[in-house]
Amino acid sequence: MSRVNQALEVAFAAAEQLPVKLRLELAERVMESVKDEEETLFVRFRWLSAKKQARLQELMDKNNEGDLTSAERSELQQLVREHDEIVLHNSKALARVSHPELFDKKGRPIKSRITAALKAMPPKGSGIKRKAVKK
Repeated sequence: MSRVNQALEVAFAAAEQLPVKLRLELAERVMESVKDEEETLFVRFRWLSAKKQARLQELMDKNNEGDLTSAERSELQQLVREHDEIVLHNSKALARVSHPELFDKKGRPIKSRITAALKAMPPKGSGIKRKAVKK
């Protein structure tokens, strides 16, 4: 094993000992340090756990069959809310890396820049493909 590979193994072993929050911070700092060297975008997506995803699917199937109890309906609504929050988070994360000029340093959207970008889009029917944008 080369010295570089050995160093990587030691670094990974050390990183695995960190709490999750610090591992994520480390990953973000490493990605930030290489972002200018390559045309690569990094986005950290969130997901429902496999257990919650399976339960969501089970409840949706049961709902389609009309067999949900009141308690299951509440559980389904909660899981759908969680899923929607994750989708929103992932969409925002993707927007921030795809169009960083539309966000401030804290990742908050800059309304004036978004409005200007929307106005600069080609009009419908102009023959120029336009991306769907929701206000």
